[in-house]
Amino acid sequence: ASFATTVAVVASVSHPHSTMSTARPWQVLCYGDSLTAGTSPGHSDAPYAPYLEQVLQARGVPAVVRHHGLPGWTSAQMVAEASVESVGVQSAIWSFSPALAILLAGTNDLAYFDDANTITESILQLHRLCHQEGVPHTLAVGIPSSGYQSMNAQAASLAQSVNENLERFCQSEPKSTFVNFPFGFARGDDRWSFDGLHFTPKGYQVLGESLAPVVEGILTGH
Repeated sequence: ASFATTVAVVASVSHPHSTMSTARPWQVLCYGDSLTAGTSPGHSDAPYAPYLEQVLQARGVPAVVRHHGLPGWTSAQMVAEASVESVGVQSAIWSFSPALAILLAGTNDLAYFDDANTITESILQLHRLCHQEGVPHTLAVGIPSSGYQSMNAQAASLAQSVNENLERFCQSEPKSTFVNFPFGFARGDDRWSFDGLHFTPKGYQVLGESLAPVVEGILTGH
């Protein structure tokens, strides 16, 4: 992953109306960059998706959670390659047919773009592509803070603006929900990797577990 891989995701409060089913588990797709891949310097990859699935099932929510993370990719690259087999979000949807897509993207964009609206539009295009392909609902996870942002005020401001834009979009789009990233950056925090950009396995676990109540609400309509 590149030094700019400090992503996150956001969510709001609109939920699709679903009914709990015991016949067939809900399919959930987690899509994004290295923060979805579970990149953790010094450790094996530790994606948050399995932790999310474990908590959902423990809460009685029948769900299968899969992930597809592209280390170093910007949201603009994800849009450009959306239909490409093995990497694109559309390709993932075609093979998986998820009831919910969780999108955590935009962290890498902070190193390449200086306009919040440009970054926002790429992320929103990912959401629109999911809707276009028949995914009932998307969850936008806000861009997290990071060591990079702690040393770069412009990047921190940019991330905040993108998150605010995503939240506004989700407030007006019933098929999308915004959720702030569950924890911030702090030196010495054992949820953060030593590079200040990625998380430790514990950090990914906290991310997955924190998203579980929001995901449950979306899937069950509560």
